[in-house]
Amino acid sequence: KTGNCTLAPSLLGVQNIPPTFSFSSFQARLWEINPDGSSNMLTSTRHDGPILSVAWREDGQAVFTAGADRIVKMWDLGKNTAATVAQHEEPVRCVEYVSEQAMNTPCIVTGSWDKSVRYWDVRAPSGQPMGVVPAPERV
Repeated sequence: KTGNCTLAPSLLGVQNIPPTFSFSSFQARLWEINPDGSSNMLTSTRHDGPILSVAWREDGQAVFTAGADRIVKMWDLGKNTAATVAQHEEPVRCVEYVSEQAMNTPCIVTGSWDKSVRYWDVRAPSGQPMGVVPAPERV
């Protein structure tokens, strides 16, 4: 599966970030699109299994990637580092970023084939979810 997110930096309210992000199989890539239409890959990050979902942090400076390797990574685009911020017992099928304004705590929400929806504080990942909601089926 391949996914693409084409974004104008102005839509994110952020300047000086490349406008295109793509993911396919095990790798997520950040691209710079030149005025002539050519592109240059700026950086990338990998999972140990296929990437199944991605979400942007609202400031445009981080991307969350979720995968079949059962983990969610936060990829800090400014530092070009990726750290594990969530983990399930089965593949993580979806990840969504929830802004601080919505919950008083910036967090991500993940859904997994382990039949759970989990909430994670991304400011100081502890390895433990803030909350878990059981689901009757795979999410």
